Amino acid sequence: MKNLLAYPSALVLIISNFIPLWGVLNWGWDSKQAVIMYWSENLIIGFFTLLKMRKVIGETDLAKKKEKMWLFLAHFGGFCLGHGVFILILLFGPTPGRDGQMNLEEVRFWEILPYVRTLTLAFGAAFMSHAFSYWQNYIGREEYTRSTLDQLFWQPYFRVIVVHLTIFGVYFLSGFMENAQAGAVALVFIKTIVDTAAHLAERYKFREIKTKWLETV
Repeated sequence: MKNLLAYPSALVLIISNFIPLWGVLNWGWDSKQAVIMYWSENLIIGFFTLLKMRKVIGETDLAKKKEKMWLFLAHFGGFCLGHGVFILILLFGPTPGRDGQMNLEEVRFWEILPYVRTLTLAFGAAFMSHAFSYWQNYIGREEYTRSTLDQLFWQPYFRVIVVHLTIFGVYFLSGFMENAQAGAVALVFIKTIVDTAAHLAERYKFREIKTKWLETV
């Protein structure tokens, strides 16, 4: 609890992560809507990573900085696109029949449409959480003075991959639960724990870098 109080951004993150819980309990969400919401958060992470790369002061060559930002946009954008298509097919796509052929009539992408409004509200809450963390930690705690372009380029992947491997694992396990709502609640809780741990791990890493830097001056 002390660690959470030291980083208010972690508390804001927890609150924003529980918006999907409200969706499960009050908006008719199940695990599918939660997974879609959590995928869309990748786009927010990518956006703020670009802002961080633009702000970093370790690289004085502006041309090189812009080149790295465009490369990240293409690289991470492609990753998000592939990840998103995989999720849509997994959650709403056709399943193979006994003959091994896909029945395209089973495609159910339209099932997500009734939830667009509530998913947008949850997306907005997640965006505000990342914005708060950006201003409090990256700007306020001057993490931008201890960041490099290469570090920022790969930083989102660790958090995204770890969090989403957890999401998929819990999602599949929730399929064996008799109560679909209970499975969705479990998904939200476990994702929140892993996401908060990843967020704090990033903060501790920057704090250690600052400590080592102060010891050298």
